Amino acid sequence: MTRMLPAARSARTAVALASLLCLVATSACGTRLTDNEIAEDQAIAVTGAVVAPGAEQSGSGDLPVANGAMPLDTGGSTAVDTGAAADGGTAAATNPAKGSGGKTGSSSAGTSAGTTPAGSKTTTKGAGATGTGDAPCTKPLAPIVIGQTGAFSGLLGGSMGLQRLGLSVWGNWVNANGGIRCHPVKLYQMDDGSDPSKTASNINDMVTNKKAIAIVGANIPITMGAARSAANRLGVPLVGGDGGDNAWNTDPNAFQSGGSFTPASAGGFVDAVRETGFKKLGLIYCIEATPCAQMHKEFDKVAAATGTQIAFQQGVSLTQSDYTAECQNLKNAGAQIVGLYVDAASQQRIARSCISIGYKPVLETGGLSVSPTVINDANIRTLTEYVGNINAPYTATGTPALDALHAAFKTHTGSAVPDQPSVIGWTAGILFKAAIDSLDLAAVQGPITTAMVYEGLYQLKDPTLGGLSPPLKFVKGQGSGIIPCFTTFKISTKGIELPGPKFKCMPWKA
Repeated sequence: MTRMLPAARSARTAVALASLLCLVATSACGTRLTDNEIAEDQAIAVTGAVVAPGAEQSGSGDLPVANGAMPLDTGGSTAVDTGAAADGGTAAATNPAKGSGGKTGSSSAGTSAGTTPAGSKTTTKGAGATGTGDAPCTKPLAPIVIGQTGAFSGLLGGSMGLQRLGLSVWGNWVNANGGIRCHPVKLYQMDDGSDPSKTASNINDMVTNKKAIAIVGANIPITMGAARSAANRLGVPLVGGDGGDNAWNTDPNAFQSGGSFTPASAGGFVDAVRETGFKKLGLIYCIEATPCAQMHKEFDKVAAATGTQIAFQQGVSLTQSDYTAECQNLKNAGAQIVGLYVDAASQQRIARSCISIGYKPVLETGGLSVSPTVINDANIRTLTEYVGNINAPYTATGTPALDALHAAFKTHTGSAVPDQPSVIGWTAGILFKAAIDSLDLAAVQGPITTAMVYEGLYQLKDPTLGGLSPPLKFVKGQGSGIIPCFTTFKISTKGIELPGPKFKCMPWKA
């Protein structure tokens, strides 16, 4: 299967997709685009106009809703308000991940408001969650408030910021299908710009003031420490996210929604070695972000798992304008497959620098940093880049969970799924939904609480989330451990070449 995004979808257009979806759902999502840029990109990003240009910042009243979605509450300044606001209450005061916590069924939200589409069910065919078989909703139950913080701007925002879009689409899709077991979802999304103090502040605000019962889809590859500290102090779980820090696999309060970052990202090396027969690996890794440092630290494990040898590796800065010296070093060392563990823009600059000196290695990277600009870059396609992923590939179809993903993006953005980070955001939402779907029906008739989220995570009934992730298992008081499983795709002159959506696993020493 081959699928390419049109070249016209630039990096700004990708951000505009996220911005426009925010406009559908709320009056202020913190977009870094100007109003004119939003209006200019709207025709490219979305096939059907949802909000008239210039009307998006009204700040009051309900905005138009596309495709029969539930009415959206636009009262929150930073929320994708896909349900009615919680009416008081607090999240659990203690953390069940540490072996203590409130009773399942205790209240953390108040009364609900708004409407649910008549006759809608809590799950639909191909929903990608667990399918509870519950009766159709006759009225909306108490809303579920959740929050997301992440690097949606700055250097990393350009690579992985569309995790925000993925979770936004999930929120709109869930509410268009009756909510989670008749509970509408209200999602707050806040940019932290990779600033640890802002990450902690965002989480504190969403939990303490906005009454979020969980942090879902966090994009925190640099600020995981701050997020962990805040979430543990406030007694809420981190449900799914970028997975870039090993703490996602060791912290009992972190519930990763895919494979472990280093082995999953390195899955691209497995395919590259198998298809090319090359045995000499190189690595360029950034000095600014934790995932880059982890790949460097564990690169010997990659070589051992693939039966290869390390020819050369070098740390670089994401702010460099040129990487000719690094390419020359790789060329001199005879590196045949080069891992690029940098942001999207740096990948493009490295490819250009290497080609400029006549050095044409095969490239490899993790899906976390593959933006639409990387996918469409002529130099990267010329060299060929293998991509390892913690979740199912973003172009894969043919299963109920994957088909639901693609249908939701078409419905709520008018466009295809743009990149792999979008899938990470979507899958985090699916994990949260699966946790609630795992609870007994009687337990979810009242408000959904933080304690119930933990309980549902510990007894997941669909551990692969319909095939969006490798098997997940969470045990109270324990981290998930390393999950060395992955999917892959290849970026080449043919576009996106996809071997299939099934997960493979590699031998990996913890």
